[in-house]
Amino acid sequence: MNENLTQLTEALEKAIQTTADVPSSTQITYNDEVIMTTVPYNPLLTALENKGRTYDVTTPEVGFYKESPGNTASFIGETDNIPTYTKTTYTEVTDKMKVIATGIQISDMQKRSSSKINILEREIDRSYKQIVNKIDYTLLNGLGTAAAKDFKCIQDGIPAGNTDDLDGEPVTEADIDAVLDTVINGNGGNPDLLVTDSFVAAQLKQIAAPYRRYNDKVDIGLGFNVVTYESPTGYEIPVVVDSNMPVNTTDNEHSILFLDSSAIDIKYMMRPSFIDDLAKTNLVYNYAVASYVTAFNCAPFKCGLLEGIGDGE
Repeated sequence: MNENLTQLTEALEKAIQTTADVPSSTQITYNDEVIMTTVPYNPLLTALENKGRTYDVTTPEVGFYKESPGNTASFIGETDNIPTYTKTTYTEVTDKMKVIATGIQISDMQKRSSSKINILEREIDRSYKQIVNKIDYTLLNGLGTAAAKDFKCIQDGIPAGNTDDLDGEPVTEADIDAVLDTVINGNGGNPDLLVTDSFVAAQLKQIAAPYRRYNDKVDIGLGFNVVTYESPTGYEIPVVVDSNMPVNTTDNEHSILFLDSSAIDIKYMMRPSFIDDLAKTNLVYNYAVASYVTAFNCAPFKCGLLEGIGDGE
């Protein structure tokens, strides 16, 4: 009896000593899932891809022709002269491919170690997400300057007549319908996406609440159905909530982009790809994930912008 008690005591003391001396990493049970501190999100890019607005090309420079019609049709008398022809002009709009890249570096020791986390696999996955999130961000925030090395955002070039500024007031149904009326009836646009952030989406939810039993939810490829806003023409426009939507942080003012997706072209010379044949000069493996891409708003007059949306305080 005493012998058994002595053995148990010795075993307990050994266990306590082990807990105190052994590195803590050998005693911790980790979750299989690694928590990311930032989660890339690219709903606008996904929606445009599902609408067929992405294209693969083989040249480093791409573009389109912008037509300015010269002649118009008119009624004439039976013996009147045919109206004089005015030449239609075509303007070239071109842009070079932009390079988006992120590097990955894994030491030889890391690659050989049997860590619970497959570091290379996670870095590749995270890099792909960063690339597509950057494209989504640039669609809404791009400057198109030599310094920024990116392409212009969709909002660039939207005519002043297609925009409105609420100067910090909450958005109303009348505000939205006014912009839609201008874009649809004044410029021949047909907005099929309303792009905004969660701040404005909360206000839109209140506007749509009385019609909730009538409004549809639609699938635009995000993995869940999104709410819609009924335009004056009766078309149900999906509301895309994108955290990359620009915000005037000084005045806490937000915006809604009225987007006719037929105006947007996203061109890839190389879609996001893993590159693993980079030079190795030391005991480190170098990789990259990169893409050659640019985008155009070919018809900004078909789009609209409602800015300065606030809480009225």
